[in-house]
Amino acid sequence: MARLKPNVGKIKTIEGANLALKEIGMLEHELAAIDAEADKRIAEIKAQGAKQGEGIRKRIVDLSALLGSYAEYNRDELFRDRKTVDFSFGSFGYRKSTSISVKKTTLELLKKLRLDKYIRVKE
Repeated sequence: MARLKPNVGKIKTIEGANLALKEIGMLEHELAAIDAEADKRIAEIKAQGAKQGEGIRKRIVDLSALLGSYAEYNRDELFRDRKTVDFSFGSFGYRKSTSISVKKTTLELLKKLRLDKYIRVKE
């Protein structure tokens, strides 16, 4: 199949180039208005969806908290040999956090509170 070049015409003068730039600007402005209207509609739909799903999200949080409590209470039995328990409809795990986030002011605060035993210095 032969390659076809689009025939959009030619710009022959400076005035023609100026008019083409003007048209590009107007078309881009029109596109921005269309995009703004679409963004407005999307935001409205998202807000409506958030409102409709509010109860469902709260129920998920509640059930997650219940699962967390169950896992904590039955930790020794459930997580004796493994860190994750698989069920028919999903899985949940119990892991101890080993990382600590330290800010620039943490060292100063520890010294201020005279908690020197929690400061380790490596040479």
